[in-house]
Amino acid sequence: MKKHKFVFLTTAILFAAVIAGSFLAVFLSYRISAESEYSKIEFEKLQVSDPNFIEGKKYIIPGNPGYNVDTKRVLGIQSFRLPLTQSNQVINPTPEYTFTGGLTIEQLKEFLQTQLTLVLTEIAKDTDAALLEGLALENIALGQEDEFTAQANLINIGYAEVFMSNCNFYNELPITYNLTTKNYILTNTAEFKANLCAKYVPPTVPEEATCTDCTFYPADKLHRLRADYAIEVINADGVPGAQRFAVIAYSDLLDLYSAATNAGYNMRLTSAYRSYTDQQNVYEVWVQYEMGFGKSRAQAESDANSYSALPGFSEHQLGTTADISSLDCIGIETMCYSNEVFWQWLKENAHNYGFVMSYAPGKDNVTGYIYEPWHYRWIGVELATEFKHKYESRSYLAEFLRNKKLY
Repeated sequence: MKKHKFVFLTTAILFAAVIAGSFLAVFLSYRISAESEYSKIEFEKLQVSDPNFIEGKKYIIPGNPGYNVDTKRVLGIQSFRLPLTQSNQVINPTPEYTFTGGLTIEQLKEFLQTQLTLVLTEIAKDTDAALLEGLALENIALGQEDEFTAQANLINIGYAEVFMSNCNFYNELPITYNLTTKNYILTNTAEFKANLCAKYVPPTVPEEATCTDCTFYPADKLHRLRADYAIEVINADGVPGAQRFAVIAYSDLLDLYSAATNAGYNMRLTSAYRSYTDQQNVYEVWVQYEMGFGKSRAQAESDANSYSALPGFSEHQLGTTADISSLDCIGIETMCYSNEVFWQWLKENAHNYGFVMSYAPGKDNVTGYIYEPWHYRWIGVELATEFKHKYESRSYLAEFLRNKKLY
């Protein structure tokens, strides 16, 4: 009997404990948590020299702040908090290093010349030797920034510009500075190899354009536009001359006119867009003009072709080309002083508005046209500026456009 009472009592106590525990778990829940307080430790900024980096340039290896961390382990029972333990940890900051270079551009160019020789030796293993003729490291085009930030232990600093005399065009190799070896590397050699050019061989018979958008097509005496090629043009009412011009380039034409006016020149368009039919009529006018000197038609056509294009071969069909002169002169007469000074201004400033002289002096043997200081074609500000500063003295517009391959 006593044994049964004992069992019953024990069971009742256990049951009560379970009930009480459940009650406490619900209404007196607790947890042990870690609570941390952080105080920031600023990193140092240190100035260091790197004699292998470019003179006048800097690169930065970013620093990281440190932290003083106080951590407490706390017992929480509802709103009651009881500290248990406390610890402290210091995470040290990493200094920021700013390296100042001391290597001259000439020293860098000399080093990169050695690197280029190695690159060309490797490329020559499976490349036509003719493509590697006339290559010369001419320029180092650095980024505009004075400070570079390192990424993955490497810094991209710019490009080595290698001139290819085969086609009068620059090829590029990116230059990377390795912070571990303190050396420069010429990268992306596969693209450089793909951009190598052979000597230009003019077609034996004129080629016809297949482009849908021929804005940058190198129209000349051996590259003609289709008779049905046309571009959207509007009346160029904002510029004297009663001409039509391509919509795509009209705003830049207005800017050019405004700049010329502000510089004191009375600009006008002597001729601009000409349809295929217009070209036929214009060409015939010049043939008749030459025949007026007693020449045969064959001779007249040959002479007229040195300054007037056959239908389809004229840049005027593109709508982005204009013959530009001074209102103070009669058309494009070359003996008029107002034209002469205005054309000199155009030569120096037209690229700022996207225009390039198509037929420069001394280039008639490659362009097929006499020097025309009045004949300008729009190719956009970016391309015109590139042509002006890098290619005007050693190339000509049609060649530049062929090399760009934007059609």
